[in-house]
Amino acid sequence: MHLKFATAILAMISLLAAVVFPRAREATASQDLSGSQALTIDFLQVPDLPVSITSPLLTQTEKGYVLKGYVSNGSDDRIVGLRYLVLVFDLHNKVRLSASHSEFIKLPAFATREFAFQIPIKQKIRSDDRITLVIEHATTRDSSWDLLNAREVLEAYGNGQPHVLPEVRRMRNQFDSRPRPKSIY
Repeated sequence: MHLKFATAILAMISLLAAVVFPRAREATASQDLSGSQALTIDFLQVPDLPVSITSPLLTQTEKGYVLKGYVSNGSDDRIVGLRYLVLVFDLHNKVRLSASHSEFIKLPAFATREFAFQIPIKQKIRSDDRITLVIEHATTRDSSWDLLNAREVLEAYGNGQPHVLPEVRRMRNQFDSRPRPKSIY
């Protein structure tokens, strides 16, 4: 009971912080994103997930857009994969683009490392667009976490509406877990 209440409070605080402290924009607010310019991304931290991302940036390369930053594992088991959702909002807070993508990643327990993921967005992202990111799914050898209302929560976060709370389900990973040794007495 107390854990759910604390999770709800943390989620509401992070959503309110996005409204009260709007993110700093790059100096090139009216230009198109190209070359080595990078846009910051608003990351929605979900306390019930074992994975978090810090300092996310979006850069454009010849092959498309690359999401860069640091990924941290807060669990006592190795993360073997994750899926993330990216929403791009226009100046009127309408979703202009969206992408969901899965990545295979080997991240040891309680570790942080740098990452660079190619994101599947083909349309041009303008520097005045607002980009938001959330982890939808995380997998360890033993468990799997799903953010059940990822799009709804991220849209609310992007629009500054703190009333939508993340709903996470944790399940046993029956596919990637190693067989446990059996004791024979």
